[in-house]
Amino acid sequence: MGMNRSGYYRWLGRGPNQYEQKRAILTERIDQIHRKHKAYGYHGIASVLRGSINLSFSDNLIHKCCKYENIKSKAAHYQWHRPGDEHEIYKNQIHGDWNVTGPLQKVTSDMTILRWRGVWMEWTLVMDVYNDAIIAWSMSRTAGDPAPYYRTRDSLLRIIKKEGITSPVYFHTDQGAVYASRAYNKALTNHNNIIRSMSRAGTPTDNACMESINGWIKAEIKCDFDIHRYSSPEEFAKDYIRYYNYERPSSKLKYKSPARFTIEQGYIPTF
Repeated sequence: MGMNRSGYYRWLGRGPNQYEQKRAILTERIDQIHRKHKAYGYHGIASVLRGSINLSFSDNLIHKCCKYENIKSKAAHYQWHRPGDEHEIYKNQIHGDWNVTGPLQKVTSDMTILRWRGVWMEWTLVMDVYNDAIIAWSMSRTAGDPAPYYRTRDSLLRIIKKEGITSPVYFHTDQGAVYASRAYNKALTNHNNIIRSMSRAGTPTDNACMESINGWIKAEIKCDFDIHRYSSPEEFAKDYIRYYNYERPSSKLKYKSPARFTIEQGYIPTF
């Protein structure tokens, strides 16, 4: 190759340069984070790294390191479905516009199912669209139990009253039997500033914020949490909600936790 012999051996013994050393350190830390949080993509990993290592790097470099180590998010993703019909009583008031300027302007709720030690749990969540924070939750071990829906509804009403919210609050859900029942909505209609909104039938994309969070929660539980080591599903839920609201980086919030984002915007967290 026309290379000087002494120059080649000098190059061979020089050791890794600064870039290679940084890449080796980052790759080791990336592997540690991935083993703990298999649901995180390279953006989420980069966010965690910035809070734990004194090195400057770009998300693109983290992507290259992940690609080199064949590290990918283990979270599943959803496909688009054809829209359904609107509810006869509560129309879709959101129409895909989830833009907000402050807390408790648009709130959404849904129920998801978890399995704990062979028992199926119905977990009802209420989320503030402004910061993706879970502001209310409740569990039941009985299939079709309406109690968690009512408990989370009452928690939402208490928060609105405590914060003194008088401006409109859009409360969006799917067309589930409890969400559409008169008994459930009676307490909501007593508050003039709460505007009910419902997704079209069989159209989870109308509640994309909540459906997305449900998907990520299940993926993270499967990849990063051992739900069966907890003595009760409620104990797990408390631990996970605390992690979700105060530690979990959200891509929507530029990889900040809901609590950090809320405080940086000058608000006091309501969760």
